[in-house]
Amino acid sequence: MRHPPATELVDAAQAFISSDEYECMLYAAAEAYGDGDFERAEALLFGLSSLNPGDSRTYKLMGSLKMLQKRHVQAEEHFQRALQLDGDDPYVFVALAELKLKATRIQEAFPLFERLVDFFDPADFRI
Repeated sequence: MRHPPATELVDAAQAFISSDEYECMLYAAAEAYGDGDFERAEALLFGLSSLNPGDSRTYKLMGSLKMLQKRHVQAEEHFQRALQLDGDDPYVFVALAELKLKATRIQEAFPLFERLVDFFDPADFRI
């Protein structure tokens, strides 16, 4: 028996899942992450990223999970993808800068810190 390609399976699954069900699955992944059940969180996030590869939240959460597992190269890949999808998330800039500093790639961290400054109003830092 020939099995359909994975893309066909994902397309079929998208036809059967509502946006509310998708959000419930994302919530379940975040809850599993918070409970330390990384295996379950990773499985849910993998499925979610297949269902909606344009949702930066799945990549951001997967990046956080990989950071906790000390899998920094994979974490950076997920955060880079999240940044491509949503270039205005300060959490992603902080996470990427932290990963770059841990890898002693300080020059690569500077632009991320500079970009972070754009998120804040200088008036908030009056002494």
